[in-house]
Order: sequence, then structure tokens, then C-alpha cells
Amino acid sequence: MRAAEDAQRHVLRFEVCAETLAAFREARAELRRRSAASIDDEGLLLEMARLVLGGPRDDGRASYQISVSVCPDCERGRQQGATNGYSKTGTHSCSSSARD
Repeated sequence: MRAAEDAQRHVLRFEVCAETLAAFREARAELRRRSAASIDDEGLLLEMARLVLGGPRDDGRASYQISVSVCPDCERGRQQGATNGYSKTGTHSCSSSARD
């Protein structure tokens, strides 16, 4: 199965003022300095989201939750976070979510 092709991609686009752009660029540069390996835009945004969400506030609980449903027949999955919408994921994404 072509897991990478099965995962639905989404576009994020923001129009911001100069101050916000400058702050974003500084945050991006700082995260790239902290990263041991090269980090692409997707990794950068994911790390920013994880930093904002913070660590677990209660022992034994995750800092945030994502619901993942996997079809047993085709092994395709859907994941849901804080929004009401679902995102389709490929088999690779579902496998990595199941391990976390």
C-alpha cells in the first residue's frame, strides 16, 4: 500500500503583520538551533504546537489527545483532535500513532 500517498495533506496559510512575521522567524530559527537534525516546515510546526500544548498537567495523562480510528479491512485511518473535523491518515501515520 502507498502510505505516503494515502495521507491527506492540508494547507496552512496566514496573513500577518510585520511584528508577527518577525516573531515567527525568530521562533523558527530558535527551533532549528535546538534541533539536532535538520527540521522541515512540517516538523517545525509540529514542534511549535507541541511546545504550546506543553507537557502533561496530570500524572498519567497526555498533554493532548488525538482519537485515531483504523478500518480493519483497508487499514486506512482517520484522526480527530480538538476540532470536529476528521483528517484521513495513511497506514504509516496510524501505525506511528498507535505506538505513541
